Amino acid sequence: ERSDGERLVSLNADGSWHTKYLRYPQYPLLYHQGQSDPHRVALTFDDGPDPDWTPQVLDILREKDVKAAFFVTGANAASNPALMRRIFAEGHEIGNHTYSHANLAGISAPRLQLELNATQRVIESLTSRSTTLFRPPYNADRHPQSLAEFVPLAAAQQLGYLPVSESIDTEDWRLSPPQVLLKRVRERRGEGNIVLLHDGGGDRSQTVAALPLIIDYLQKRGDRIVSLSALLGVPANSLMPPIPADDARDSRIVATTGFHVLNIAEELILAFMIASTGILLLRTLCVLVLALRHKRTDFPPQEPDGAAAPVSVLITAYNEAKVI
Repeated sequence: ERSDGERLVSLNADGSWHTKYLRYPQYPLLYHQGQSDPHRVALTFDDGPDPDWTPQVLDILREKDVKAAFFVTGANAASNPALMRRIFAEGHEIGNHTYSHANLAGISAPRLQLELNATQRVIESLTSRSTTLFRPPYNADRHPQSLAEFVPLAAAQQLGYLPVSESIDTEDWRLSPPQVLLKRVRERRGEGNIVLLHDGGGDRSQTVAALPLIIDYLQKRGDRIVSLSALLGVPANSLMPPIPADDARDSRIVATTGFHVLNIAEELILAFMIASTGILLLRTLCVLVLALRHKRTDFPPQEPDGAAAPVSVLITAYNEAKVI
């Protein structure tokens, strides 16, 4: 953390100035841990879970027998409860990536706390576990360049989170080809041991295609791909502990029930929209078929009703006028 300093400036009798520091300023200090073993690497995925890309990522990890960490947004987690349960059931770690993927450097402290608490409740309601892992959106780099980037890390730490940065950024959000993503991992492998990838937030087809290549490269060079808990040398339960007994039970029940109701409501709304669309499509097809049948039916030509009468009357009136 940082704090301001204080100094006393006075004018001496001989006209010179004298300065005395009463308290020195304290600048932000960032401590890193987890790089004790140079041959251990952790794979991390941000912005999910996504119904299109996360299942493919999980299939590859299961095939390669690799564990990873997923930093989920609360909104996506609440919309994809089955994926959240699968991530946890297959032995992967889950971290907090805020609820709405907000830029924490530009929001208020109450909003920041709400973003983290809401996501925490979603994770708890779906896995029956808490999490101490946190990664800020947009500022995952391990070397923050401004005080605004430090503030979210300090605030999250005060709430009991362990901020997890990245040291190997694949920049897969640029939608680069798989070989380019692999090249970035090769070039930056010496900079650290936490790889940043994405399983949500857009088209991740290139990430899915590059993931087996990255895993094979790391293993062939002698690296061991491990979980974050193994990288830190701590028990897995310390990063995703069971919900503490002294946790606010009423609040947790309300939050859990609320998320379940929200998921059911979203599913009902989606089902209603699908059914309505189907009914509308069926009605359109029926109208189209009836219109085609009506067009093909031959009807005898008919004169318009009353069309001849006005002509006859006009002729009679003309003749009578002529006789007169």
